[in-house]
Amino acid sequence: MSSRWRRFEVLLPLQFNDGRDVPGEWLADAVLQIVERFGAASYETQRIEGYWRRGGATYRDTLARLVIDVPDTPKNRRWMKAFKQRWKTGELSGDDRVTATRPPHNHRLQWTGPAERSL
Repeated sequence: MSSRWRRFEVLLPLQFNDGRDVPGEWLADAVLQIVERFGAASYETQRIEGYWRRGGATYRDTLARLVIDVPDTPKNRRWMKAFKQRWKTGELSGDDRVTATRPPHNHRLQWTGPAERSL
């Protein structure tokens, strides 16, 4: 059995593009989805400022970090890719009645990783 692990660090947006706070229950739901899937997660409550440029303008994001160490398998990578996509499109809970009312995040998700390590 392989001892290769992969670390995913997901920077979750704390605010929408219009400046409103992302509801705390959405962030909690993201953490619980990871815990349900992989059995554990780390969530850093410290605010992280991210800066990025687009079209000659500089933007600032306020973010929180979610860290997940999982066995490095294609299945886990696919699941994390789908998780990222749900955040980018606002489909956080899987409930279309709720997601239809959410503004798009529009580049609010920063994705880092993967960092490989052996345990």
